[in-house]
Amino acid sequence: MINEACRQLRAWSDEGHDDWSLSVNLSTAQFEQPDIYEQVYDALTRYGISPARLTLELTESTALCNLERSINILSDFARLGVTVSIDDFGNGYSNLLTLKNLPARELKIDKRVVKEMRENGKNIKIVSAIIDIAHIMNMEVVAEGIETLAQQQLLTQMGCGQLQGYLLARPVPAQEIPDLLANLPSR
Repeated sequence: MINEACRQLRAWSDEGHDDWSLSVNLSTAQFEQPDIYEQVYDALTRYGISPARLTLELTESTALCNLERSINILSDFARLGVTVSIDDFGNGYSNLLTLKNLPARELKIDKRVVKEMRENGKNIKIVSAIIDIAHIMNMEVVAEGIETLAQQQLLTQMGCGQLQGYLLARPVPAQEIPDLLANLPSR
C-alpha cells in the first residue's frame, strides 16, 4: 500500500502535479510491523517523493496501544518529514493528555462526532474544544463525514481547516482525480 501510494505520487508528479499529497491509513497490523519505517523510507526513495507529500494516518487506539513504541516510530516519521495524522479522533476514549506526547501534525475528527453535532449544543461545544486544543498543539484539523452545507459552514466557522465527505466529493479512482479537480467550482 505504501509502495502504491508513492508510485501514484510519482505518476502525478510526472503529470505536473508536484504539489499534490496523499494520505494512507495504516492498520494496526501494518503499524506494528518492525520494519514499517524502512518500508516507508524505501518507497519514498524508490519513487523520489518528498516525504512532505505523504501523510500516514493511524487511529488514536493504534497510536496509544504501545505508546512508547508509537512515540519513537512517529518521531522518526516526523523527522523524515512525513505528516503523521491521528485518525478517527473522538471515537472511543479520546485522551488529549496522551495525544500531546505524539508527534502528530494533524488530527482528524471522526465522522460520528461530526454527525452528532446536530443533535445538541453540547456536542458542538465538544467539537469546538477539540479544534481549539488541536490548534494550541499546532495541529491541522480535518473533519470527516461532511454531508451537509450546515456542517461545512459550522466547522469552517469553528476554524476547522480541512473537510472531507460526500458533500465535497465521493471517492474516485486515482486516475480520475485530475478531472475531478479541474471541474470543481472556483471558490
